[in-house]
Amino acid sequence: MVQAQGRIRELDGWRGVSILLVLADHAVVFAFPAAAEHYRVLSRVFGLTGALGVDLFFVISGFVITRLLIIEERDHGSISLRGFYTRRFFRIIPVFYLFVLVVCCMSWLNWTPVGQNGVLLAALFLRSFRFHGLDWFLAHSWSLSVEEEFYLVFPLLWVISRPQRRPSLLCGIFGIFLIWSALFQWDILTKTLSGSTIVGFACVNAGVLLAIFEERARHAAAKVPPWAVLLVAAFLVARPLPYGKLTQSIYVLCIPFGVALILVHTASQRGWASFALKTAGIQWVGLISYSAYLWQQIFTAPAGLYGSPTAAKVFHLSLPLLFPVAAISFYCIERPCTRLGRRLSANLSAQKASGVGSKVPTEA
Repeated sequence: MVQAQGRIRELDGWRGVSILLVLADHAVVFAFPAAAEHYRVLSRVFGLTGALGVDLFFVISGFVITRLLIIEERDHGSISLRGFYTRRFFRIIPVFYLFVLVVCCMSWLNWTPVGQNGVLLAALFLRSFRFHGLDWFLAHSWSLSVEEEFYLVFPLLWVISRPQRRPSLLCGIFGIFLIWSALFQWDILTKTLSGSTIVGFACVNAGVLLAIFEERARHAAAKVPPWAVLLVAAFLVARPLPYGKLTQSIYVLCIPFGVALILVHTASQRGWASFALKTAGIQWVGLISYSAYLWQQIFTAPAGLYGSPTAAKVFHLSLPLLFPVAAISFYCIERPCTRLGRRLSANLSAQKASGVGSKVPTEA
């Protein structure tokens, strides 16, 4: 059960860390590969940070969304699906579609070439499936597809399932994606979803279970010494295993558990990590992390994927402008739309309370 309704500031800090991990991966490995070729250790380390940054986002999303549903159900006796979807729509869609529009305009200018199929799949949040080709400038929409598919299905599943059976049901779903992620490494069940998508769904479900068993998770994490958590983090970043089907299976199985442990441990222990995550700078980066994640893609493409060498040079040299661009996107588009979604959702809740709206019951 959720013990407090307050915002967990450490998670906001981890959002900031997540986008910095993604940016480090894309900048070092793709935008400026000469540095990675000269210093092999950079390629080794930063080659994994991008994926880990996205997996951090996934676990946080699963945890936060489930925690909010638990609180809403506890305080109001039911879940407003219309309110939930309204908030998610205005939180995600407007700024993302603005980004897609800008990329399309720059593609018309031959700066950031994208294909029509890629644009359509990104706009429909279908990039998590395997029936599309490579397309850098909208490729990161695969992770948004995972998020949107989770937002679409999970609240419905929550409403129609019996509260007593939810933990078992969600543990089963988590187990399915966990096993699937391991089987994928052996070329089994590879035709529908990408490997990153399957691991992503496992991470989202790990966050869901963290919220459901939050009190137990915090209690268990408190018993883990900080040095052990550091070892887990080092293992995920460095991946000190020879490449192979078995070792890769072990690694992907460890990702949801390792990320979940790191998150819950730092949120439960008031140590140096908690202090660092709550500093003003990292909190601000976490605040604008969604916009930063969207816009970083146009600054960090491999040089050969831009429309011309000049475009590649201009965007790469403009990388320091990412955070001003993300800040403008957040303060002018993302935050106003998010607030609008909350107001509309609150109006729906007020209508429901007055008997005007339809109430979505939950089974006892």
